[in-house]
Amino acid sequence: MIVHILKKDLRLLWPVAAGSAALWAGLATVHICSGLFPSQTTYLQLSQFLALACRIGALVLAMLCVQQDPVPGTRGDWLSRPIPPAGLLGAKLLFCLATIGLPVFACDLAVGLANGHALADTLHAAAAGLTGIMLTVLPFVIIATVTETLVQALLCGFALVVVMVVAYMLTAMAGHFALMLGGINWIANLGDAGLIGLGALLILPLQYLRRRTMVAQGLVGLGAIAAIGLMMVPWRVAFAVATGASPAPAAAAPVQVAFDPAAGLYTGDRFYRPHTFLPVTVSAPRGDGVVVIDHIEISLIAADGQVVYHDTQMGGWTAANDRLGASPAHFTGAALEAWQPLSLPTADYNRLKNQSLRVRIDYTLTLFRPAQSAQTPIDGTSRDLTGFGLCAAERSDEAPGGQLVCRPTPDAPDCLMLSLSSNGAGGREALQCRANYTPSILRVGHVETPHTTSTFAYNRATDAGHVLYLTRYEPVGHFTRQLLTPSVKLGDWTTKAEEP
Repeated sequence: MIVHILKKDLRLLWPVAAGSAALWAGLATVHICSGLFPSQTTYLQLSQFLALACRIGALVLAMLCVQQDPVPGTRGDWLSRPIPPAGLLGAKLLFCLATIGLPVFACDLAVGLANGHALADTLHAAAAGLTGIMLTVLPFVIIATVTETLVQALLCGFALVVVMVVAYMLTAMAGHFALMLGGINWIANLGDAGLIGLGALLILPLQYLRRRTMVAQGLVGLGAIAAIGLMMVPWRVAFAVATGASPAPAAAAPVQVAFDPAAGLYTGDRFYRPHTFLPVTVSAPRGDGVVVIDHIEISLIAADGQVVYHDTQMGGWTAANDRLGASPAHFTGAALEAWQPLSLPTADYNRLKNQSLRVRIDYTLTLFRPAQSAQTPIDGTSRDLTGFGLCAAERSDEAPGGQLVCRPTPDAPDCLMLSLSSNGAGGREALQCRANYTPSILRVGHVETPHTTSTFAYNRATDAGHVLYLTRYEPVGHFTRQLLTPSVKLGDWTTKAEEP
């Protein structure tokens, strides 16, 4: 019976299914033809438009399939025929897999193989892409199952998107922005995936086998509320989960942050307005390591113990002559002497600058260790670098220096050290990290993976013939540290504004 229903839906919806597959094929073609150094004005705009069109087409196709045999109401002709409800449900899910999941899987395979990725990496990326698109489609399949007409399904689907976007914006304004965009946002994504899977297991059988529409609609509402609640998970709770999943949290034990007034005032670049910098010393982990600051909470405490100011901020430690809030910090054995910027609104700074206050800074940090290395000439030729993706390094004609452009696999590194040298030692280093600790199975496949670009210093006169050495760093431990200063005055640690 499943096969007969599937054939019927394919006969009715093949034009829509073909159009959806054509959009995915077009997106894959753009990725294949663009190369590693695409035109920013054509490739980016076209790929973004096609990616959006592909997802909209997939969602509409899934809803159309379900609405061919609506479950609520009495107008479905399958209700008067000897069609087993379980067979109908299986046919609808198989239709989505065949007309949406398989084209995405095939396009990921095509992009990966055409770009020279290893077969194992390509299959991994294609599996991630298939998982991602099915998790995207399932909520709209559920909505179509509990609505009586296609118009109702489309309106409810649109309403769900609007509600989630508004909730996202309100949650960001309420102070949870770092959780949603920081390196541990995968925890919320994993929670969403669990909610979608649980909702499908509960709602779809309930609706198809028992036709309990009111109950199913109530469960859909509860699921939406739960998804919004996941956005509001406090940073500390999410980070505690990530810490528990760390492979080697004890490796970060030597890293400590201490107030170091002997270092004096910050003497680096001046800024358009006064900035407060507290001198700190960060002890080094054992061996080669990188410490990334994921989140900072700053509290100013008066003499009576009352917290007179509290806020979160992004950024990190600033060494002399570094840019403001530079992060991450690379350690090779020696401690880091740096300054911690404090970015207070002007009104709060003027109110507190002459008061004796203790400063408490709560850090959430991640330690990275070197895991894999590779090298590539600087000749603009694409090469499949195991563990890094399809990469090419070239000299930049627009600015002094060079760039490494990669089309990464899902398990490609998010923390990368570039070293330009003739023998792999003593070269100029450039460390670039993006805090992203998402497991590779939760990342998108090749067809939706953007290029990554890393820059490095290059001098045509002295660096000709040099090779670019790459080292990937993997997170091994999430941890927290607290810095508590004695009584200080913010004004004593504030730089003057740059002269206009």
